[in-house]
Amino acid sequence: MSWIPNKIETKGLTFIVDEAQAGDVGKGIVRVYQDRMDELGVKPTDVVEIVGSARSTVARIHIMDPSANVPPNVVRMDGLIRENTGDGIDDFVDIRKCEPKQCETMLIAPTESGQSPPGEEEAQQLAMMLAKRPVLTGDKIEVQIFGLGSKTFLVEGTSPQGPVIINPSTFVRVKKSDMAEKESRISYEDIGGLDEELKKIREIVEYPMRYPEIFTKLGIEPLKGILMIGPSGVGKTLIARAVANEVKARFIHIDGPEVMNKFYGESEARLRQIFTEAASNAPAIIFIDEIDAICPKRTETHGNVEKRVVAQLLVLMDGLKSRGQVIVIGATNIPNMLDPALRRPGRFDREIIINPSSRVGRHQILKIHTRRMPLAKNVDLERLAELTHGFVGSDLAALCKEAGMVTLRRVLSKMRADGINPSESDLSHVYVEQADFLNAFRGTEPSAMREFLPERPLIKLKDVGGLQEVKKNLGMVMEICLHASADEKDARAILPRGFFFTGGPGTGKTMLAKALAGEYELPVLSVHSSALFSKYVGESEKGVSEVFKKAKHIAPCVLLLDEVDTIAPTRASGSVYAGTEQRLVNQLLVEIDKAVAFQDIIIIATTNRMDLVDTALLRSGRFDYVVQFELPTESERAEIFRLHAGDLGIGEESIAKLAKISEGINGSDIESCCRRVRMLKMSTFFKSGGTKELTHDEIVDEFERVVIEMTMKAKAVNAKDKKE
Repeated sequence: MSWIPNKIETKGLTFIVDEAQAGDVGKGIVRVYQDRMDELGVKPTDVVEIVGSARSTVARIHIMDPSANVPPNVVRMDGLIRENTGDGIDDFVDIRKCEPKQCETMLIAPTESGQSPPGEEEAQQLAMMLAKRPVLTGDKIEVQIFGLGSKTFLVEGTSPQGPVIINPSTFVRVKKSDMAEKESRISYEDIGGLDEELKKIREIVEYPMRYPEIFTKLGIEPLKGILMIGPSGVGKTLIARAVANEVKARFIHIDGPEVMNKFYGESEARLRQIFTEAASNAPAIIFIDEIDAICPKRTETHGNVEKRVVAQLLVLMDGLKSRGQVIVIGATNIPNMLDPALRRPGRFDREIIINPSSRVGRHQILKIHTRRMPLAKNVDLERLAELTHGFVGSDLAALCKEAGMVTLRRVLSKMRADGINPSESDLSHVYVEQADFLNAFRGTEPSAMREFLPERPLIKLKDVGGLQEVKKNLGMVMEICLHASADEKDARAILPRGFFFTGGPGTGKTMLAKALAGEYELPVLSVHSSALFSKYVGESEKGVSEVFKKAKHIAPCVLLLDEVDTIAPTRASGSVYAGTEQRLVNQLLVEIDKAVAFQDIIIIATTNRMDLVDTALLRSGRFDYVVQFELPTESERAEIFRLHAGDLGIGEESIAKLAKISEGINGSDIESCCRRVRMLKMSTFFKSGGTKELTHDEIVDEFERVVIEMTMKAKAVNAKDKKE
């Protein structure tokens, strides 16, 4: 779309409204491209007048990033400026240069219900906080007050009149206002990490409400309902409220359980009343939260109330004749519990799955929740986004709140130690540190992880001795898996679907899988047969499905199928549990096939009995990368001794000798030898009351003794296995 010249005011230009960048919210600034600024004849930070459909406002203009992927005639402004002009996203506004005056006196009033106006001293502090902010009578302005959060005021008058700039000497008077906002103002800038989902919902909800004549011309009926599916806390309610605010629609929020009533017919009457209210106050959005609570499957429920409510909702949605002016949005995290009649076209026409955000999305959410926090320079939000695997939006909000509480405890403790009264102290130097976020992170448990408790390994690849070629190849593949974008099809096409580690016990299969996760700071979701097998038909398969569903919620992650021969044994085994095992293997194959397209899940299976694993699991397209773990070579054994015996003080000559005489033992055996020597050393120290320690020669002799003993044991086991 090309630039549109203003047909009314020759000194201005017409722009299309778009949402602001996260860091610009509440600052009273708009952004356009440099070329458009030149045409307007303004410089960065100049004041411009924005003429909207309802009224005009003023703001400071800034340069938009040239790399922003928006048309040249777009202006980015936050929800408060859009509210001041009476416009929404994709509306047209005129922008022209403005010559504001210095504000001498300003009359403001709080907009929130129950908010008491500040006193004279606090009012003058508001002038300090709003210094250099351009305003116009009738504007709403937002002030971030430390300790009280964000407060919104209405500018009811200024002297002189017209566009003015607030300065520290502006005399501010505050009066009690009759205006009271019922709902908190939520805009698209308050939603992060859900760009694609928000775009789909906007198309369904906004277009029929804003452009009904186009639907009439095309002869098509607007969609009646949207079903949002996603885990709790991912942002379903937030999206619905933001869309309602942006299109200025009546928002009717219904909690599923509040509709139900024990008296006959009351539940259906409540639903009819809600739809009648929405139709009479159109445009309106009916948001039914936890819709599964009032519309369960009629074939599986034994109560007549639920069946009547489902039938009533079906009739009401079929009877919607509002040409898109009333939209029903349902939200649930268990869609399989819904009655299937609701999920057909004509009722809930579109189902939108809202998954937890990726690392980039989590970074956006953190920027939103910290934009009003005084952050220290050492706060690294990108690093926090990497650490918060599995966190949904509400978890990240809780993390930021907890970081603020950690800061509060730290600051109050220091003030009390210094004998300072917190209520009289200067808070201008109070900042939230990176350490505060890390402390909050340790005490915040993501909701997506609470059921399966994934592990966060601390070991890295350098902590695994030997296997140099395997570590190099796996590291290269992991880099591509985690960093190749969806557009890099050539890179992603060559990726293995899964890793299969096979080899004798103690050769490092499970350790390497966890080291890979630790190297790339991924959570590990371990799956064991004991957690899946159940005596009830269908429960084992359900457990497998839930594991993979949870892995998608906390992705990117490592899904570790440890001892996979017990989870997916060959289906021709003929055991007494053959029926359960067959169903479990079938379900596992289906879930792996569905998950391989989801590249952020790294599936690793381990076994020391490849002959017992079902052959269908090993075909190409499931586990393409099979790694055979052999017994360590002499050089690898030396490396393992260095890792595990580095604190025992033995030299390279002794390590080389131990590596030579330890042929036939694995890495786990070497670790066991080091543990035994370390225990003897500590035992000697404690028995002597701390007066005696093993000498270097005694430690070396003990090492040789336990290594020879372990080697003889390993040879005996191998000989027994060969006979069998």
